[in-house]
Amino acid sequence: MIRLIAYHPATWYKFQPLNKIRDYFGEQIAYYFAWQGTFLTLLWPAVIFGFIVFIYGFVDSVSSSPLDWNHCKVVKFNGETENVACGMRNGLTLFFSMLTQWFMSSFDTKMNAFFAVFMSIWGSVFVQVWKRNNSVLSYQWNSDDFHAIEPDRPEFRGSKMKEWSALVKMLSYL
Repeated sequence: MIRLIAYHPATWYKFQPLNKIRDYFGEQIAYYFAWQGTFLTLLWPAVIFGFIVFIYGFVDSVSSSPLDWNHCKVVKFNGETENVACGMRNGLTLFFSMLTQWFMSSFDTKMNAFFAVFMSIWGSVFVQVWKRNNSVLSYQWNSDDFHAIEPDRPEFRGSKMKEWSALVKMLSYL
């Protein structure tokens, strides 16, 4: 993929050649590619809004519990905590523990309810857009009444399955 973008930098954003995919692979594969294209195109607003919600949560968690470099809390073996001056080792431990706490608390914010409502609306919009794209492609490809029933493979020979003989024997003794 990186090689493709390096040699052809202007081709990564172009639309899919669905008619060529249909001619080569058939309707089912072309519909799959069309669904993927619609999904990825409509996923961008959700990604942007989700990133904004995450940044808001991270900024909120950093502002609610700022990092104090002067005092490090050390937990002793007996469970007592003690404030000590932060050395290099304790400072790095403090930084990474606070960073972990900030990231974990950035997912639980007041904006989650708005994000949930947004995702509900986004899901409904996606279904309606896909129905429209599906009907347009069905009309273009003249496949609106197309129902393919694939035959079973004649080469398939099922493997012999062991019956529940051990369980049946055990239950018969009861």
